[in-house]
Amino acid sequence: MDAEKLVLVHQNGMLGQFNPEFIQEEKEAQKKTAEKVESWGKITWRRFCKNRVAYWSMFLFFAIILLAVLAPVISPYDPVQTVGAFDEAPSIAHLLGTDDVGRDVLSRLIYGSQVSLIVGIGSVVIYAAIGITLGLLSGYFGGVIDGIIMRITEVFMAYPQFMIILVIVSLIGPNMITVMLVMGLMGWPPICRLVRGEVLRVKSMDYVSAAIVTGYSPGTIVFKHILPNVLSPILVNCTFGIASAILIEASLSFLGMGVQPPAASWGNMLTSAQSITILSEEPWRWIPPGIAILIAVLTINFLGDGLNEAIDGDSK
Repeated sequence: MDAEKLVLVHQNGMLGQFNPEFIQEEKEAQKKTAEKVESWGKITWRRFCKNRVAYWSMFLFFAIILLAVLAPVISPYDPVQTVGAFDEAPSIAHLLGTDDVGRDVLSRLIYGSQVSLIVGIGSVVIYAAIGITLGLLSGYFGGVIDGIIMRITEVFMAYPQFMIILVIVSLIGPNMITVMLVMGLMGWPPICRLVRGEVLRVKSMDYVSAAIVTGYSPGTIVFKHILPNVLSPILVNCTFGIASAILIEASLSFLGMGVQPPAASWGNMLTSAQSITILSEEPWRWIPPGIAILIAVLTINFLGDGLNEAIDGDSK
């Protein structure tokens, strides 16, 4: 529905007073709009599929999610129980060997995917909810509200995020929930600024002006008319955010400030591999979690890159 027709709707009052031909035109316009949205989705999917790396990365990412969900079913052993000799080399009974207390490395690797995905996705959901809300408010209302929110984001972005997260986690106490919450509460400023910029671009368009003229409330305009049209860059940003969160969690766990043993985490699996003896003589202790982190991060980054190209129409 374009701006002129919406203004006409506002001037004519109740729907019952409209000309039947006008109402029919509106129905046809809405139908065409739905067809355009569907066509845009198909075009975006076709562009995404042309990027073969991103396409297969999507399936690999779903495989990682499936691995985490089915961990209790497919894991050969309990990840926190001693099930073999200490530092046992890979064998039929233990495909990736055991660690220094006799725990199965493969089982811990499988369960470690749960921690990485929970922390990665959970922290992104938290900071996306905060950042999107503040970005919408800042971009739409402007003025004093915009100034206050932007000054707060500048304060948050003035300090190195990882160091602040490390300090806060060390003060509160390291565990999976703490890491996820702190990362979520500290990660919202970039997406807030992104959403603000998109809102400033969108709110000057005719359909937003028409919605204002027809008397829609600010909440309806922001969440029904503006938010759906700025979701594409938000989706791409969140995809990259998951990869970043997995790396931060692994780093914190490696430093002893993340998920604590005996719980399995890819990061704390690497913690025990700091000695020269383990690095040189027991590669099964550190190569599998290192490869798992590498694959997960690269997969999500390739997926995000493919989404970005497909949405922007830059893929070939």
